[in-house]
Parts: sequence; structure tokens; C-alpha cells
Amino acid sequence: MDRCPLCFGSFQKAKLLPCLDTVCFTCLDEYVVKNARASGTFPCPVCHLEVPVPEGGISKFDDNQYIKLEQTLEKTPADPDLPCLCEVCEEKQDAVQRCLDCEQNFCKPCSRAHLRLNIAKSHTLANIAGPEGRKYLTATGYCDKHKNEELTFYCRTCQFPVCMRCRLTVHEDHTTEDLVDFAVRARRELKIALDENNGFRFQMLNEIEELRVYADKMDKAKTEIKKIIGNRREQFHKSIDTLCDNMINKLETEVVSEEVRILEDKDYAETDMLTLSQKIATANQMVDFGSDIEVVRNRQDIIGSLALAKKEIPLSMTGIKLNIEFNYQKQAEQSLRYLFGRLSIDITPPNYISVSEVATFRVENTSDVINAICPSMDDKCWVACGWKSEVFLFDRFGQQIRSKHLGRDVDCLAIDSDGNAYVSCREEHSVKRFDRNFRRRMATLNIEYPRGIATTNDNKLVICVNKTTTYFDYDPSHQNRVLKLGPDGDESKELKNPSLCFMYPIRVAVNITDELCVSDNIKHAVLFLKPNGEIKYVYSGERKTDDISLVKAPTRTNLMTAKSSTTRAGTVSLKPPESRKEQDGPLESTPKSILDKTRPPLNNSPKTVQTPEQALAPINYSYESTFETSVSLESTGTLKEITNAQGGEENILVPAHIKALSGMTGALETASVTDVESEMDYEPYVPPFDPRGITCDKYGHVIVCDYSSNRVHLLDKHGRFLMYLLTEADGIFGPTSVAVDKAGFLWVGGGDATVKIYKYIDLESSTY
Repeated sequence: MDRCPLCFGSFQKAKLLPCLDTVCFTCLDEYVVKNARASGTFPCPVCHLEVPVPEGGISKFDDNQYIKLEQTLEKTPADPDLPCLCEVCEEKQDAVQRCLDCEQNFCKPCSRAHLRLNIAKSHTLANIAGPEGRKYLTATGYCDKHKNEELTFYCRTCQFPVCMRCRLTVHEDHTTEDLVDFAVRARRELKIALDENNGFRFQMLNEIEELRVYADKMDKAKTEIKKIIGNRREQFHKSIDTLCDNMINKLETEVVSEEVRILEDKDYAETDMLTLSQKIATANQMVDFGSDIEVVRNRQDIIGSLALAKKEIPLSMTGIKLNIEFNYQKQAEQSLRYLFGRLSIDITPPNYISVSEVATFRVENTSDVINAICPSMDDKCWVACGWKSEVFLFDRFGQQIRSKHLGRDVDCLAIDSDGNAYVSCREEHSVKRFDRNFRRRMATLNIEYPRGIATTNDNKLVICVNKTTTYFDYDPSHQNRVLKLGPDGDESKELKNPSLCFMYPIRVAVNITDELCVSDNIKHAVLFLKPNGEIKYVYSGERKTDDISLVKAPTRTNLMTAKSSTTRAGTVSLKPPESRKEQDGPLESTPKSILDKTRPPLNNSPKTVQTPEQALAPINYSYESTFETSVSLESTGTLKEITNAQGGEENILVPAHIKALSGMTGALETASVTDVESEMDYEPYVPPFDPRGITCDKYGHVIVCDYSSNRVHLLDKHGRFLMYLLTEADGIFGPTSVAVDKAGFLWVGGGDATVKIYKYIDLESSTY
């Protein structure tokens, strides 16, 4: 590192923090003033670990002499013909060391004399002319008790260096060894640890490179698919223009022809009418002004002439008319999606997921719901059942180790990295803090109705606080909250954001990125919140839909196959949920078992579940063109059948409203889509997403219990759905709690006081 992480400039008076990160003194001073905790700590600006401020202030942090050494070497002449000279003696001998504190070069005799000075005893010398060009530091440590005694021994009992006098007095009965010998062994041990970390660092570099390659592939795929879609748009524009031009030309031709026929009929009618008018006028004159004898003589002629002039009007002039209309389907846009093509963007699960059941056990003497599972500091878990006062510690094989009485109605448990334990009790309106293994209560926080609790990576406490005991008493006027508290219950901070609106937050977990994952029972969603409280993502359950299912006219068998292809092996039966009110643990009565209908046999025999074939981490982008695979539009805009790749004729079932859209003639042009829509009426009932228990593992996965659908969802750290980790086919019924223990095993609790344990990560056999 050659740049300060705060000012991004060269280090000035670099200070080394206990977490091995380095910051400029001035930058660190300003940072600590802004970010200091009431407990006397501050988060490291690089790794965010809590760092205690030493007595005397930040100036007491050690100087990073290694940064000074690098800066010194940069100032040392690289040309061997221009050696560094001693800046103290008059002989101006070649310098072999430089004092990083005094910033002076010394020859060998002067460096010895320099370290004998009282003011320079703690100074650090950098060897700038070591054997084989090796650059290293030389420093002498002195005893805090005996100021003039060098630290020359290492006490293995107390694990710190001591002087000769301390070794002979305070540490007389302790095991000690020469400091130089211990330093040799310590260097060797540290080299091994560094090699392991370098190996991990190379893995991280490979991961970064894979992410870069993946991002390039996504960018290329985006560019290519945009090009394909653009070409399809041009093709459709041309086809639609041709189709419209043909319609307009046909309209023009038919109307012009009809207008010619109308003109002919009009001329014919006008001629007949003129002839008839003339004869009627002459006959009128003869009748009105002629003598009696003339009227009598011409009577037959007048009647005959009028009879010849009065012709029948042709039916084509009065009863036959050309009807001009333009009809279109109201749902033609959905048909157009089918004709145009479909963009598919799916996230397939990673291939390192391999689920196998390890054990199943029940909490004895009860049939209540497992409302909380909390990993202990080892590979065991604490289990709270039925909102009772007692919690139980179980090992991975279902063996009960011990039990503890913690409160009237234990709802949720949490243990931080220091071993401090927290318990939320709704009826007592409190969150209690205990020491390790719940031996002694340390503090009690009075609060409304606390539900889910969790601890952050820096040991802060996060609490879901509601206005009612259970979610079925929720009222829209309630302002339910999520609070983040300091380790001792101080620094109360409500997560606020204008767009943030909790309805009933019931459980909360903390991701590896320190983001909060909140199960909101009424909102039917999991809210992903950044450390500052802003919403990053909202997961509302996996509900995939097929945009072109309306016109594909799928069979019942095909649709059920497609529906089940997104789940793991095994048939999932979706049933309407039981009464949700009874599963949130009313305080006045014992929660009803959700397994009264069918209780699966309990056994510890392993059960291997096949990894889903859609296992893969990246997003798959694809574009399906129906022009090239099923139908095509000619220049006239009509729909035609095409041949398959083997040259055989392929009969394509084209729905009626597709034919109408594409310009096909015949009675099918006016067909309705209701027949196609009726094919979808048989879809099974899918209950709303019902998130309950939630946890995060060390790999960044988020695991959520979906109570009503009898499923456990696996999400990535961004909140994207990966797969159904467990379903009803795995014996999961009404899952309410979930946890991952220190050994990486998944614990799932549900009704009937039942806990199931699974192994779900298999990195060895995967290609991850």
C-alpha cells in the first residue's frame, strides 16, 4: 500500500492500526473525531473493525516504520557509484543505516553510538547496505520497568518479551528462551501463515478476474442481443409497413371500383328518371288540356307509354352495399410478443448446492412451533419452542445438552461474536442481555413488542419493534420499526428513510456485507437494507410468469412440467395455507400444530437430494426468435409454415388471433382469444409469499422460510432468487425458523416441535 485510504495521497506520518491497516496521522485524527463511539472505539476506515483509541490519543498508535522504510529506500541513490555517506562523523564514511526517526544516515560506528543515547534508545534504524542488498529494520526494545535493560528474552508462559532482571525475578519460574531464537521460530510460523493467506489472496484475485471476465461477457451478450432485437424491430417495421400498405392499397382499389359502379348506377337511374319525367309531363298536358275525344282516343297510348317508362329499380342499387371496416384484437399486443420473440433473463442456482438430510429430532414434551433457532459459539444451537420461558441447547445429532429459563415468552434469540446472548420477550416488553451460555443476566431493555433480533458484524443489536403482539392485530396506523442499538443498548438509532415503510417486521438477519435482511410478514416481502437504512432491494417471492403462455395454448401436462422445472427434485404440492393467525403464537393459548394432518416419521437416516440441473451462478441472457424457429412473415405480411432443420414439413398450430393479426383470410380472422385463455384456468393455487425465519451464511446466501408454501428459499447476497432449497417433498411443513451453525449445517424448525438438519454446501465436488 503506497496511498492513504482516506486522502489517497502519499503517507504523511503513517500510523499503524492494530488491524494492520495504515492511515495518515492527520487523516486519522479527523476521521476519529467524526466517527468515535461513546465506548471509546472507532470503526477502521478500511476493514470497519472496531479499534480502541489508546490512552493519550491516536498519537500513541505505532508509526508504520515499514512505510517509512519504503519512503527511505526511494530516497536512497540507486546508482552504486553514488553511495550514501554518513551525515554525523567527519570521516564521511559510507552509510550503512538510516534512522527513520531522526532521518539521518549513519556509518556502522555512528549507528552504534546513536542507539546508546537515551533519547534515541527507541529509534528504528533501516539497514540500507545489508548483505546481498537485503533491506531490513533494526530496533532495540527496553523494559518498561527497568528502563535501561534491553528486552532479550521471551517468556513463553506470559507470551511477551522480558529483560534479564525480570527473567530472574518476576518470571523466575516461567519458561523463557532467547528472544532471537524465538524470533526465528516466529518468523517461520508467520511465513507459513502468510503463505496460506497469499494463497487465499490469489484465490481472491482469480475471483476478481472471473468477475471481470463475467462482466465482459455480460456486456458482449447485451450488445449482441440488442443488435438482434434491433434487427427484429427493423424486420417487423418492414413487415408491418408492407401489411399496412397492402391494406391501404386494397382499400383504395375496392373503394375506387365501387365508386365507378355507383356512378354507372347513378347515370342509369338519372336517364330512366328523365325519360319517365318527360312522359309524365306530356301525359299530364294531354289529360289536363285535351278535349274529351282526344283523352278517350289516346287513353291506351298514354297507359302503354307510361308502363314502358316505369322500370323496376335494380336490387344492386338499393340492397347491395360494400361494407368497409377495420377490426383488430384487443389483446393483439400479447400475440405480437409471441411473434416477435422473447427475452429470457434467468439466474440459475450455483452448482455447489447439494442438499442431504443429516438428522431430524423433536423437542420433547411439547408439540409447539419452533419459533427460533440460534447457533451457539460452537457447532450447537439453542432452540426456542412455543413462545415458552425455557430454551434448549441441542447438538447436531438431536441430543439435548442443557436447558435454560430466560423469560415468560421467549420469541427470538441472538448471540454476538463476543458470546453475549440476547433474548426478546413480547409479553414482558423487553430484550434481555446475558453473558456466555446464558449464565447471568447483564441488562434489560424495555421496549414495546420486540420480535426478531440479530447482531451486526460490529456487535450492534438490531430489533424488530412492533405495536402489537402478533401480526394479525396489525393496523395501518401502526408505525412498526427496526432499531439498531449499541453493544450496551445505547446509541439508539431507528432506521429511517422516506421510502421505507415497514408493516410488520417479524424477523431480521445480517448479511456478510452488514446489510439487514428483514422479513415483513404483512408486506409479504424481505427487505434488504443498506447499513444506513436505505432500501437496496425488495424480494417478494419467486413468481415466474410466461409472457407468451397466452398464445402457446399449452397442454395441462406441458404446463405442469414447466411449472415444476424451476424447483428441486420432487413434486411440490401447493396447498392453501392453514390459519395464519394460529401460527404466530397467541400468548393466551398454546399454538396449534401445523402437522396435525400428516406427521412425517422422524429418523436420522441421511437422505441425499439431487442438485437441480439449473445450478449456475451467473445470469443467462437469451433471445428466442419465432421467425427463425417456428413461423415467418413474407413480404406480403402473411403467416406461413416453414420446414424444420431436417427438411421435413413442420405443422405449426397457430392460434386464431395470431392468424388474424398476421393477415390470414377466412372466418378465423374474427376468432376470440377466450378459448386460449380458458386453457389457463386450471393453474394450481399459489399462496402469497409468507416470509418467517431468515438467516445468512458466511458465503453471502440469504435463506428464508416461506411458511404458507412449505418452502425454504435460497437467495444471493443481493436478494436475487437462486432456488428452492427445500420443499414439501423434503418433508418441510410450515417452516418458521432457520439457522446455520458454526460448522455450516442448516437447521430448519417448523411445527410439531420438529427440527431438521441438512448439509447443503458441497464445495469439494462442485466446479465452483
